[in-house]
Amino acid sequence: MSMFLTYDIGGTHARAALVAAEGGGWRGHTQRALRSRGTREELEADLRALTAEVWTRAGAEVELAGVGIALPGPTDYLTGTPWLEHKLVALRGTSLVPLLGRAGVPVACVNDAEAFARGELLQGAARDAERVLFLTLGTGLG
Repeated sequence: MSMFLTYDIGGTHARAALVAAEGGGWRGHTQRALRSRGTREELEADLRALTAEVWTRAGAEVELAGVGIALPGPTDYLTGTPWLEHKLVALRGTSLVPLLGRAGVPVACVNDAEAFARGELLQGAARDAERVLFLTLGTGLG
């Protein structure tokens, strides 16, 4: 089955799953706390562990169609390079594509709120809606 390896990387947690390319299913969904104030090596280890857990949970053979990475801003989404100043600071200025990407498959990086909106429009509650408004609240609000 052709699937995308998807990541949602936040300031304190990261989630990942394999999502069917044609829609209608996912495998291996997992979530992991991040050492958001940790060193670059610690954060990279957290993300590698998250990736390994997705593949372990997925179980079956998967044809990888691509990798999608959702990140909060400010981030250079063309290169997958976060420029955060208040969390994940050790990754500031470091492209996540070499760490999370896979050889031979395309990688797309998008804003996390945009990824949420796209998911709802394509496969979620907003799929058949004529008009939609998406609001997201970030960490620390409330």
